[in-house]
Amino acid sequence: MMTAWNERIFVDELNHQLLVENPDRSMTARGRHGSGPGEFHYPRDVAVLNSRAYVVDSWNHRVQVFDLPSWQFAFAFGSFGSESGQFFCPSSIAVAGPFLAIADTNNSRLSFHHPDGACAFVYDLPRFPVQVRTTPGGFLEVQSEDGEWESL
Repeated sequence: MMTAWNERIFVDELNHQLLVENPDRSMTARGRHGSGPGEFHYPRDVAVLNSRAYVVDSWNHRVQVFDLPSWQFAFAFGSFGSESGQFFCPSSIAVAGPFLAIADTNNSRLSFHHPDGACAFVYDLPRFPVQVRTTPGGFLEVQSEDGEWESL
């Protein structure tokens, strides 16, 4: 993922960290295995919005938010469950207009949140979503566990 501040972010899911490519092409690891602030249990995706990085922390059932470029932990939102604002192994995140769209995989839905983490609404899906993205035209697409992409 390319950010406005000219760094690329890679998810290193198996090592429970992010790898940030700096402008000089050096790499910096961010995070480690755990459940505290700045710690991850299978991070899966990152979206950047308004100088903040939103990291899907799948097995901690939350999204962690970091201020950029310092990578200072700002806050986290979500917890395990099926209620609005809760997740069950989220897997992907995309900026969708004024919202963050989160593929809440095991709850079979997209969860839409304001940048402050407040849940705006959820959209139930017939299949398990594994990835969500915004097209160049501004449309939202969801990939299900069988690999099929669907426009919403």
